[in-house]
Amino acid sequence: MHIDNQGHVVITPREFQAALDRPAWLINDVWLARTPWAFPTYDGYCEFMAFLADRLNVHPRNILVRGSTKIGFSISPKADKVWMAMRPDSDLDLAIVDTDYYHYFDREIRSYERKPGNTPLRGEAARKAFGRKKSRSFYTYRYHQFPDIACVAEHNSCLSEAPVEKCCDALRSISAFIYRDWWSVYSRCEYDLKDLRKALTTPGFPMGTDVPRTAPFLLSAKDEIHATERAEVTERKCDRCGGDLQLASDRQRYLCPRCDPAPEEAP
Repeated sequence: MHIDNQGHVVITPREFQAALDRPAWLINDVWLARTPWAFPTYDGYCEFMAFLADRLNVHPRNILVRGSTKIGFSISPKADKVWMAMRPDSDLDLAIVDTDYYHYFDREIRSYERKPGNTPLRGEAARKAFGRKKSRSFYTYRYHQFPDIACVAEHNSCLSEAPVEKCCDALRSISAFIYRDWWSVYSRCEYDLKDLRKALTTPGFPMGTDVPRTAPFLLSAKDEIHATERAEVTERKCDRCGGDLQLASDRQRYLCPRCDPAPEEAP
């Protein structure tokens, strides 16, 4: 691992996996530190954070990037997603770590939940309400569990105005979790690393290598019954000829029989 001249943490999936028994180092010095890979330059990253800090009225260092756009690849505990390289369209997953901001949302959301008619027993609204209750154990609010209330609309409006394309050199969707404090973020990261360690004990689950993957990994049939999450296989078409793609022998990528040369003919 090393730091490049723009402040990106350069770490491979193999190195990340090897450091899972050092969660404090991974969280503090790799996951939450330095310039996210979604931003080509440190100056662009600072400009982006300064803009959001002004709109959200929080300190710029209380906003951070998580997920694949931070370290350059995914650590999702799913066989078809783990170690996948950040894509040009990968979402910017933000964390807003601010006590006042958290408690403002907490007050508004709890006030909404106490009103008659806002305690659904079934459906999407009920799933959101259950998720909020669970997330509050981490002193966290997750964006996909927000109710439709004024403070959420204002929050989303601020995010939508951020200069994402200018600072990232790519147009990315943006979302944000809200945390009460830094220990809340740390606890959530610990939980995610625990999920990854558990998934890595699954027979056939892909191990970290020296480069991020660029195509989904598919479990073999004998290993699917052991998987924590079964990879979904959908029909794939060649973007050159429109023909059906076929799974390569290494099970890491799909090839077009018409457009891609056979392995022995490849340069």
